[in-house]
Amino acid sequence: MHSSEEQERIVSELSLSRSPETLYFLWSQTGDEDAQREFLQMEGSPKLETAEMQYALATFYTNRNQEKTLQLLNHALELSGRSNINTEIFKSLASTYYKENQRELAYIWAKVAESFEIQIVSDKELQLLYGFNKEKFQKLDAIADDVEEMVRAGKYMQSSLPTKFD
Repeated sequence: MHSSEEQERIVSELSLSRSPETLYFLWSQTGDEDAQREFLQMEGSPKLETAEMQYALATFYTNRNQEKTLQLLNHALELSGRSNINTEIFKSLASTYYKENQRELAYIWAKVAESFEIQIVSDKELQLLYGFNKEKFQKLDAIADDVEEMVRAGKYMQSSLPTKFD
């Protein structure tokens, strides 16, 4: 009971802050709709132009707008430095591209995740799931290696990804 009062006091103190990080916390952890609205109104402003805030914004769009989600996740990676890589982005990109039937990009991000020791599915499951021929798997693996290098170097750019795979 005492910890509940302490939690209420902390939330009350946090509610005085208008920082995007605090607003996101209040919205995502306590369901504060006013904080959500205020956070979303910051979209497009320099206040949200960090890897962490772009990822936070992407969590809002995940079930609402897949294209916007992909744009925000990619931008979050573009803003990431070598030391602050959020590996959850790889899983989100892989699953969102898969839902959008962009199987090649989904596979690439699953392989990038794997290179960061985030196992989405086993290699055998990847082969069954995607069913590409050996040549295509090799081509996509090479692209995934290049993407991994860019991410690790803090130089990832979405524009460096191919848009056609035929």
